[in-house]
Amino acid sequence: MRAQNEAARTWTSAAPGPGGAEIAAVIFVPTPVVWQRLGTPGGLSLLERQLKQLRTLRDGAVLLLVPAHHPEPVLLAGVPPTAVARVPTATVDLVAALAASPQLPAAGLALSADRLVDCACCARWLPVT
Repeated sequence: MRAQNEAARTWTSAAPGPGGAEIAAVIFVPTPVVWQRLGTPGGLSLLERQLKQLRTLRDGAVLLLVPAHHPEPVLLAGVPPTAVARVPTATVDLVAALAASPQLPAAGLALSADRLVDCACCARWLPVT
């Protein structure tokens, strides 16, 4: 259960995000490795795979929780609008990142970008909006 608890969490409603879009998900980006494409299957990073799944499933923006002092993720075009919120550098898992972030929306889906997640399965836990 540990991996599931760290990989995905849910809320019940969403808050405004970039450009006024609702924040549909929060993704913890624990290390720059999860958004780098070099040597990845199909040329997509784990983070980009999650973002593409979310774009297919839901309208809305994504809040990226990035440790302080880590570079901001560089993403391909075609992913949902994103905003970055910084968490302490020592943050190592999704639960700690959520606890450390004062900028969480009231609702949405929370993921960790260092895990393979079936977003369609996770989205079933969310109410239809």
